[in-house]
Amino acid sequence: MKNIQIFDKASHNVTTQDFGTNVLLKQPAVVKITIQKEDVLKVEREGNNAVIYLTNGEQIIIENFFLADNSLVLDTGNGQLFWVQFTNDSGAILDEVIYNPLNNIEPLLYDEGHSPLWAITPLAAVAALKLLDDDNDHKTNDTKDTTAPTAPTEVAVSEDGTTVSGKGEPGTTVTVKDSDGNTIGTGTVNPDGTFEVELDEPLTNGEEVTVDLEDGAGNKSPEVTVNAPDTTAPTAPTEVAVSEDGTTVSGKGEAGTTVTVKDSDGNTIGTGTVNPDGTFEVALDEPLTNGEEVTVGLEDGAGNKSPEVTVNAPDTTAPTVPTEVAVSEDGTTVSGKGEPGTTVTVKDSEGNTIGTGTVNPDGTFEVELEEPLTNGEEVTVGLEDGAGNKSPEVTVIAPGGTGETGGTGETGGTGETGGTGETGGTGETGGTGETGGTGETGGTGETGGTGETGGTGETGGTGETGGTGE
Repeated sequence: MKNIQIFDKASHNVTTQDFGTNVLLKQPAVVKITIQKEDVLKVEREGNNAVIYLTNGEQIIIENFFLADNSLVLDTGNGQLFWVQFTNDSGAILDEVIYNPLNNIEPLLYDEGHSPLWAITPLAAVAALKLLDDDNDHKTNDTKDTTAPTAPTEVAVSEDGTTVSGKGEPGTTVTVKDSDGNTIGTGTVNPDGTFEVELDEPLTNGEEVTVDLEDGAGNKSPEVTVNAPDTTAPTAPTEVAVSEDGTTVSGKGEAGTTVTVKDSDGNTIGTGTVNPDGTFEVALDEPLTNGEEVTVGLEDGAGNKSPEVTVNAPDTTAPTVPTEVAVSEDGTTVSGKGEPGTTVTVKDSEGNTIGTGTVNPDGTFEVELEEPLTNGEEVTVGLEDGAGNKSPEVTVIAPGGTGETGGTGETGGTGETGGTGETGGTGETGGTGETGGTGETGGTGETGGTGETGGTGETGGTGETGGTGE
């Protein structure tokens, strides 16, 4: 271990430190280290610190050395002292350290603002005079450090958002602030010029932070702005709805994220961006007015996707008219085709509901009637969707009315045409029986007897009257 003594230049008080390799200066002082000058490899300035590199690989760091009028003296242990000069007039590090012999350190201490020269060896007189000039300059101009550190460089937030790292002036204080100006982490730049500051809370949503440095004299560097990584997905959109006319989808979500609307097949039918106030309204490629189901999701700039929200369009479209509608042969059911999921309603001629059902997923339906219809009754069939939209009605006739249709037998009454036999009766007018015989032709009226199918055929029998022609 090296014996280190710190002499306060103003009070001449001395503090002895015989442990460690770091010295912290709080006021102008002479730092005397017991060590051979041959053991010193180099002396460098790192920020406001003086760093003595030894040939054995060790380092002695004198913190805040350049913040005030401080001096470094080596004590070789045999009574020989050396004032170590390692900077030039401008403060730049010399290529080679200059060792100025001293008999004691008094010339480096303050005595009513000046240092005596009598104790300095002739070889060091010039250096001592320079020291005195520097002392006066320091007291009038350089006692206060007014040079701000340069802005930190290579600043980045770690992937997990827990730390901020970078490079800067050694010994300066690092301050990390959020976008509201709140301090969320502090640290110190290491002697090698690097720093890593642990944050109060991890930043994983692309948050913007500022980082700056401040030296011991209170000088602050320019701030550097950096963004945290964004590994947080947006939350699911809220208050999502399709407009009444089915042309837009609106809702709320994370500002700046992209809104994507997809149909039930996964096809994109509309995109947009969430406004700064957190609202969005996306125009759809085609209006949705039939209760279609759509999904809505958000995606941020880092590619993180929110959970999707499912919403249905308003249903203002009535089902189409049912088709292939028929009453079963036994009159117990009505079947047909229509829009899947719609309600089927069967009504009698007076508008009373006599049967209801639902269209199957395959578009077919079969509705059981309350009472069989077997006498040619007329019924109406209509569809209604979940939104209350009703289709046009279809009219259909139950079986059993065919008897009336059979009235075609009356057509058999054409046998009356056979009555033309009466025309034969005209034979009587001829008096000629034979001619009247033509009345037999009128007997053809018997053919009219075919009317018996309709029962009316007997009327055709009137042809026999023509027989009178005989």
